[in-house]
Amino acid sequence: MKTKQVSGVARRAYGKEFDELQYAEGFTPLPKGTEVSFSGPANLFTTIEEVRNAGKYPDDSKIVDYVNRDVVNTARNKAQNAAFDAAGIIKPTINNDADKRLADMVKLLKAAGQSEEEATTTARIMLKMDAPDAE
Repeated sequence: MKTKQVSGVARRAYGKEFDELQYAEGFTPLPKGTEVSFSGPANLFTTIEEVRNAGKYPDDSKIVDYVNRDVVNTARNKAQNAAFDAAGIIKPTINNDADKRLADMVKLLKAAGQSEEEATTTARIMLKMDAPDAE
């Protein structure tokens, strides 16, 4: 086995904003927009023998169910795409959709450390789009 550290940031809990939740006695409610960081260990298996020895190896029926779900999902996606093609629907790409270009550029800029607002403004400038509406 090997251990991997998992971490993330939560901006909501249980499908609600933090300010919409009930809190245990003695705790101060978190304001909307708060980010809660978390981390912890995940013990990963490195061999199939470890999986079996831990009793985590699925039985044959679960393996068949898993494979069948994958087959069904693949067939569904293929049929859906064929229906879209038959209806003349063109998949939005960065080459044919300005909103897709903007969304992808914003993702890249956020990954580089910019805030949502900075990334959106920068992307609009880079893509020569109209400035966002002033409020």
